[in-house]
Amino acid sequence: MENIGITGIHLAKERKTKKITDVFKQFDITREQLKHQKTTLRNLKQKLLSEILG
Repeated sequence: MENIGITGIHLAKERKTKKITDVFKQFDITREQLKHQKTTLRNLKQKLLSEILG
């Protein structure tokens, strides 16, 4: 019975660790998406300014 309890605790810790890891992965994905959007917006701004000021 003790082994089952320890295994259960170990599995619970693994699940929590995986959830935390997933959250940090999502942060990284979101951060990269925002960096890409920022670059895209900067390029669009430059193009618009070039067209307006031509």
